[in-house]
Amino acid sequence: MDRLGRWLEAPESLTQLTRLARSVRAEMAARSIGLSPGDPFLFSDDGLAEIRSEMVLFILEKRTKLEKILVSGGPNGYRYLKSAFINHCIDKQRSGNTDPQRYLCRRATEVLRKSDRFCIFTGNGRKTAFAMTPRSRPAPPLTAEDMAEIEFPWFGETPLVMRHVARAAQLTVLAESFWKQVCRMWGGQAIRVDLRDFVSWLICHVAVEKPMRAASDRSGLRKTEAFFSDTGGDAGEIYFDAALVNQWAEAFSDLLTGPEKTAFYLRHGAQLPWQRIARMMGYKGCSGPKYPLDCAGRKLKAFLADRPWLSPGDLHPEAFSLFCETLFAILRTSGPML
Repeated sequence: MDRLGRWLEAPESLTQLTRLARSVRAEMAARSIGLSPGDPFLFSDDGLAEIRSEMVLFILEKRTKLEKILVSGGPNGYRYLKSAFINHCIDKQRSGNTDPQRYLCRRATEVLRKSDRFCIFTGNGRKTAFAMTPRSRPAPPLTAEDMAEIEFPWFGETPLVMRHVARAAQLTVLAESFWKQVCRMWGGQAIRVDLRDFVSWLICHVAVEKPMRAASDRSGLRKTEAFFSDTGGDAGEIYFDAALVNQWAEAFSDLLTGPEKTAFYLRHGAQLPWQRIARMMGYKGCSGPKYPLDCAGRKLKAFLADRPWLSPGDLHPEAFSLFCETLFAILRTSGPML
């Protein structure tokens, strides 16, 4: 029996895998990954055993890389496994081509259309708008400066996640708050709000993580799948995986919109003052670039939450410095306004 086989059969490994499966199960349910949060099987002993079995199969499939990490007994071994397994589950879910923004657009349209409190208007180019009265007038799309002024209702300290926001009761409350604030910006006039503006506002305030795409080959960086290749150094000597940190930086850059890339780089990479950033991005005031920057910051916080060496509970200064350097190098050449 090889080292990995002996490790899997050890009682202490079974205990650790059971504990890890419980943690994975909770996160998968919270993030709606692979398993249905409402499925009673999820929280049964059989459901826990199934996750653990899937995790063992995953270890065996990726044995060459994971054996080095797990058997070495390093402090990051189980964090590696949890993050890698959850990303594996996200990859399996890609067949549905899930897009959070597109899903929320469809869901919001469905909920508001069925509600007797809202009116739905469809114009040219399949543009959909809504209002809380039929006696409303069309209005142009909101600017980034407008969006930055719209407050998000306070729902307590726990951040909202997609499955909470997608509930009909929650969506109608948020839509009403958004519509009323936009109307106040127009001097109290009843206007029709572009549904895409509403959804863009939601995305910036809700814990949503888009499935991580494989990183491209630009800047000479290897693809994300290279982490699971059968090559690499001895895991016992790995303090942090520089190649993986580089891949994460590129994967995160793919999650940002054009304005988010530009605002994030100019403020945190080039460290320019707000006035100059606003001028470079074509905004009239400093509040304009703050909105895409806030959106990028929320995405970064969600992205790093469970990454080894980069999450708050497992921060490695050198790894974080490398992540930032790589990210800034990518954004410097990919921002549309740079």
